[in-house]
Amino acid sequence: MNRVLILGDSTSMTVGFERKMYPFILADRKAWLEETEIVNCSQPGFTASDACAFFFRHVKDPISLKAVIIYLGNCDANATEIRKGGYTVFRQYYHKTRKLLGLKRTRRMLKNRLLRFEWNDTYDPGIERPERPLDYEYNISRIISYCRRIFVPVLLIRPIANLFFPAGVGKGNFMFYKYFGFQEKFSAQLTVPNTGNPECALVKKHNKAVSLAEDGRFEEAKKILLDLLKERNVRREIVLFNLAQIFKIQEDTENYRKTAIDAYESDSSLYRVKDSYVDAIDRIALKFQWDNLRIIDMGVFAKNAFFIDHCHLVPEGQELLAGKITEELTELKIMGGNKEARIKNILYNPELSFGDTTEFYRYYKTYAHHGNEQIKKDMDIVKKAYSFTRKSRDFEEALRPVSKEVKVAVEYYLTHPCFPCIQDILSFPPQYPCDIGRFPEFFLIRHIVPYLRISERENLLTCRFSSDRKLLRSSAELVSILPKEISALIPREDPHVDQDVESGRVDRILAKVKTDLCVHLRSGNQIYERMNTTIYWYFRESLRWGSHSRISMRYDRRFLEYSAEALAVATVADWKLGRKMEEELLKAIQWVDETDRIHSRFTEKFSLEKDCKRLLIEYDDRLLKLAEEIEKDRETQSMLCPEQKE
Repeated sequence: MNRVLILGDSTSMTVGFERKMYPFILADRKAWLEETEIVNCSQPGFTASDACAFFFRHVKDPISLKAVIIYLGNCDANATEIRKGGYTVFRQYYHKTRKLLGLKRTRRMLKNRLLRFEWNDTYDPGIERPERPLDYEYNISRIISYCRRIFVPVLLIRPIANLFFPAGVGKGNFMFYKYFGFQEKFSAQLTVPNTGNPECALVKKHNKAVSLAEDGRFEEAKKILLDLLKERNVRREIVLFNLAQIFKIQEDTENYRKTAIDAYESDSSLYRVKDSYVDAIDRIALKFQWDNLRIIDMGVFAKNAFFIDHCHLVPEGQELLAGKITEELTELKIMGGNKEARIKNILYNPELSFGDTTEFYRYYKTYAHHGNEQIKKDMDIVKKAYSFTRKSRDFEEALRPVSKEVKVAVEYYLTHPCFPCIQDILSFPPQYPCDIGRFPEFFLIRHIVPYLRISERENLLTCRFSSDRKLLRSSAELVSILPKEISALIPREDPHVDQDVESGRVDRILAKVKTDLCVHLRSGNQIYERMNTTIYWYFRESLRWGSHSRISMRYDRRFLEYSAEALAVATVADWKLGRKMEEELLKAIQWVDETDRIHSRFTEKFSLEKDCKRLLIEYDDRLLKLAEEIEKDRETQSMLCPEQKE
């Protein structure tokens, strides 16, 4: 067995069904020696300290280890309440002793909570710090020193991140700060409260400056922002970002570039590597001067256009990085065969350096603390209460006595058009602890996959969905998202299509897709909202698609894929029932496809470095026209079928 070990964070993570990350690209190349396995520990939140802990925990068989790839720094530069520090030999053996004694580490509780659209008066930035660059250097150096002793080559990535991504959008009350030039809609709905918190006054002063800039009163705005930089505990990175935007619109290139860099370097709320950590990489290279230590400098081939989000490369950049790694591994004679490699994920959690060896999915509470019987009991309570009058208030009342996990999961199911109402959930209820854990979409996948398998067997069904849009994922892709224990719970047999249950459900799915699609379209472009709320959706979406940057990060692609899945379920049910709604389903599929086509066309042209006002106006206009087309069709259908209106 030949093993290549990857020590990284989300920039190297191999999850999701899109094999666009550089480790996937490497593994899929027929250039490996026989029996090569890429062991990947990479996950969001991993620092050099965690990677060091992982390395010395799993380096038990140095003979099979052929190379180590290290791509770290973005998480070290992010401020947290927990400083991990250097993973010393003492810590290593201390954790080993605790393990032998059967002592477990409990998950740490954080004081600073991240609230959405809600002011947090208790947020304290003073208790958060990034990792020290010296600890970052120590942890990586310790790994390299050991590799040199056992003659295992190391590829060390010299990282970069997105300089122009909006600073500060990851911590505290950032949603209450205006960003100059951003046309997101939610800021108009947020009011800074009048509390004794000093930050309130700073936010109001800051937002006044941005409003002045939007009115073209740039000098007044700059004066206020420069004054703010002298204040204690000000969100310096956000102030500098907006100051840079003013310099940009004034075409003051020199000050724009300098201030944008200052905003980037001041920003510890986002996972973006800073110069001090890159300098540590350079010191490591100088210190070791070892032929088998290869530095891959991303600054040579990557550029800001290769990022959609804050630090993850787009597929083109992933290909380039994979190419550079291939060159080095080929020269080291680790690649050069004609086989593909396989990837083995070994995932723990971002507190591994403290001795917490809880497996990834259990750390993130994928499985609720409920037995199957308790889940059935809770759903029976809901069913009994709802069955009296079948009104929404009965559903809300029925959820009161059930567990929080069941309540949250059921509410999430209702966001998927496959479950238009509680009646449909009661027909296909959750059964297992994973159904009501932190990722209730795992239940949705379990339910949808058997319908997709039927769809894939029947060409008449699969051809309805546009192959170039790829909104309807294959059953194999969806299964690949699930942990093995959960994928084993998917029924192997085809779902039973009951006339009484499914006929009404097809109508409800169609109605919900059309209604939700019109709301989605009338909301207009989502670029700035998505950018500002990255911290809320990135982790969950990366488990679905993968952790690379993608154009679809600029709009709610998840809603469109959910709609496609629901229409696939409805199509299979309708096919089994005699194709009564075939024409209407096909129309809805085409509308969802066209929505994605519009989003993709316009978001590809968007850039933070250009004036995109006209582009966004045209973008919103095209979305609105499609909404009007759907609404006109719905009105026509209501006139033709008045009983549906009733």
